[in-house]
Parts: sequence; structure tokens; C-alpha cells
Amino acid sequence: MGSDLSINENVALLHIRGTKTENSDRVVPMPEELYLKLKDVGPFEPLAPNRSRRFHSEASYNRCANDLKRQMNIAMGFRTYRNALIPPYPLRDSFVPYELRHTTYCSDLARRGIDIRAALKLMGHSSISITADIYTHVQDEQILDDAARILGKISDRGVI
Repeated sequence: MGSDLSINENVALLHIRGTKTENSDRVVPMPEELYLKLKDVGPFEPLAPNRSRRFHSEASYNRCANDLKRQMNIAMGFRTYRNALIPPYPLRDSFVPYELRHTTYCSDLARRGIDIRAALKLMGHSSISITADIYTHVQDEQILDDAARILGKISDRGVI
């Protein structure tokens, strides 16, 4: 809801009310651009409303998820014929938007050098092994680049 947005010391924050564990109730930083788009939402209005500006029902959520899958398939290069996607699709049918939390947010935190203990708090996990083993995927290329940079062997993809 709009009341879950705040600013503290010029940092835009979002209060996430989790339900799984006490750790899942947390405050996370958010991009300024997103905050600027959401800052005028009323305190009792949903931040991500359905088409009627209300909270999502299961049906409206499914419509959004299906539209997201369609847009992702198109963005990955699939053609349409008479407004229908031509199979096979690059995105599997079982994909759900929740997976973006897994593949994007936590892995992006790792790629940007955020400490795993900070990621644990931001993700709302109760165990560091969940964050490290399940949600954080570091690319082999990144590992080599980071290690080489720390050892002073390369800089911005160039050999020193």
C-alpha cells in the first residue's frame, strides 16, 4: 500500500510485509525512479493495482502474469501471427513472476557486490544458506573478473 513507502536520509524505502517468518517483514531500498512513480499513491491504495485500481484477485493476477509472459516471449524474439505467438516459446509455461525475485533481485545484489549478510536481510531469509545456495547465482565470468580485479590483474576487461 502507499503507506509502505517512505524516505529516510534521502533513500527511498519500501516496507515489505512478509508472512513466512519474522525475517520476511522488512524494509528495502528502492530505485528513486520507481519511488517517484509511486510516491503519490494514497496510504490505503495498492502500489500495484489491478485495472480497477483495487487489490488483485487471483483472476486479475493471472491475467497480469500471462501478459508478462507474453511480453517476455516477444522481447526474446518470438514472432506473432494475427496477434498470436508462434510456438515453441522460449519462456516455459510454468514460469511465474515470483521467479524474478529469485533470478533477478538476489543475483543482482551479488553481482553488485552487496555482502551476502545484507542480501539475507533484504531478501527476508532466516538462514544465510538459503540466500547463498538457492537464491544467489553468480556467473563464472563474474567470479573470474572479480577475483582478477581484486588481485590487480585486470581492469574493466583489460589486462594490466
